[in-house]
Amino acid sequence: MHSTILSDLLIQMGGLLVEINGDKADEATKQLQKSTSLKLTRDEKTGQLSATGKAKTDSDKQLLAAINDKDKVVRLNATSSNETTVSGTKGEVGNLIVGAYQGSHVEGDKIVGDQTVNPKQAKTIENNDGTKASASVLHEVLESYTAVNIGNGVHNSATPEGQAAYTQAHNAVNTLPSANTSEIETNLHKDIGKAVPGFNLYWHQSPITGNGVELFRVKQ
Repeated sequence: MHSTILSDLLIQMGGLLVEINGDKADEATKQLQKSTSLKLTRDEKTGQLSATGKAKTDSDKQLLAAINDKDKVVRLNATSSNETTVSGTKGEVGNLIVGAYQGSHVEGDKIVGDQTVNPKQAKTIENNDGTKASASVLHEVLESYTAVNIGNGVHNSATPEGQAAYTQAHNAVNTLPSANTSEIETNLHKDIGKAVPGFNLYWHQSPITGNGVELFRVKQ
């Protein structure tokens, strides 16, 4: 789905409500602010975003529409944890690498898209000549939006159907320059117990210098 089509879809459907919560909600909101010409405000009690100003780019238009509508919700969990619950499982925990699509569900009369981001990891990658943290956070918000507008909007990310919705949404958002995270996919690596015996290391390689920085490690 091309970004222009994505923008038209948002205008037609009115977008959705965006909430940012979690122990790194303030940091994620600040990073998201850097991705847009809009002025964002976050309600500390509800996590809901509001926006003022003129939407100048395709991604601005999508973000503004997403914030202003009340029918669908993007719920972004901004966390300091390197783990997250795997959607569609009975509490199974997986590694969180920058961001995670976690499907969507019905809540009352709304469809809620669940998404997670680790702002610290995003900033570490930015500091290593990689994707800007602002792009990483914007990508997670718009990826969730796109997915809840595929099919009936409800997707279990642990199923083939849910993964298909994720892939379609992910690729669509990557057509937006300010939300493109393909660099991370290229330069993210996993070391299985070689650099540090007994640990798996997730690390990012600078696309400019080749320098490697650790994002986090997991005991084997």
